[in-house]
Amino acid sequence: MSGAGRRIELIEIKYEADLHDHRERMRPGFAAADAWARERAGTFRVVTEFAIRGPQLVNAQRLLPLRAAPIDSARAAEVVAAMRSQRAPTVGSVLAAVPRDSISLATLWRLIARGTVTADFSAAISFDTPILLA
Repeated sequence: MSGAGRRIELIEIKYEADLHDHRERMRPGFAAADAWARERAGTFRVVTEFAIRGPQLVNAQRLLPLRAAPIDSARAAEVVAAMRSQRAPTVGSVLAAVPRDSISLATLWRLIARGTVTADFSAAISFDTPILLA
């Protein structure tokens, strides 16, 4: 389990055509992912691009490129400290508690992209979005 009693859910997103054409080749990787999730009392599932249309897809498209982007470690520590100091942090409340500049916003987006900070990805991420440390 991760965080405050939340279960791990590992989701692999594949294009439906690729899944159809290459399922057998992908099967060992899916089995390994399923085993990894089960070892951590979680679940694994495969979904196609059709299952994530809407806010989830928009969030993924925005966040995935940021996973490998450089991060300002000092600002990241400030963002995490701001989150820890709040009972119910939101994107907006955390950004209000750190220096108001593009570095703070970029850092928070990168922390979300890397999974350090979690949010509900079923809706568009906004200043009102509640966030948690993973």
